[in-house]
Amino acid sequence: EHAAAGGAEQAASEAAADAGANEASSHASEADADRQAREEAERRAREQAEEAEQRTREERERKAREAAERKEVEMRRRAALEAERLAREEAERLVREEKERKAREEQERGQEEVARRARAFREKKQAEEEERRAAKAEKQAEDGRRKGAEEEERRARAAEEERRGRAAEEEERRGR
Repeated sequence: EHAAAGGAEQAASEAAADAGANEASSHASEADADRQAREEAERRAREQAEEAEQRTREERERKAREAAERKEVEMRRRAALEAERLAREEAERLVREEKERKAREEQERGQEEVARRARAFREKKQAEEEERRAAKAEKQAEDGRRKGAEEEERRARAAEEERRGRAAEEEERRGR
């Protein structure tokens, strides 16, 4: 009986120890589960923070890329406008130079025409003057020849009259 009571006591003591161990084990399991849940929550929070940071970084990079692309497009647009402006100015300059060249050539042709006409006019006047002088010289020569012939004829008549006069005087003398 004494042994049975001791055995029962021991069994009760063991059962209490088991129950204590189970309770301790149960507390340990709860603490472990809490720790795991906390670690899981921290891991998820870290992942979400990393994902948010990654999204923020990607968004910044995307915006920077888009800004760079916009800047590049704007630079190309400005370069194209500048090239177009320069091409237009060059075309206008060429047209202006061509007009000036044509006007200069026209003016030179006009001056050449004026000079040619003036030269032709001078040459015509000179030819007319030479013709007039030649006609005057011819008339003077003709007048000279006519006067010479008249003078010759007058002399011949005078000589003839003188000869007749002498002959008549001679006749008269003989007649006396």
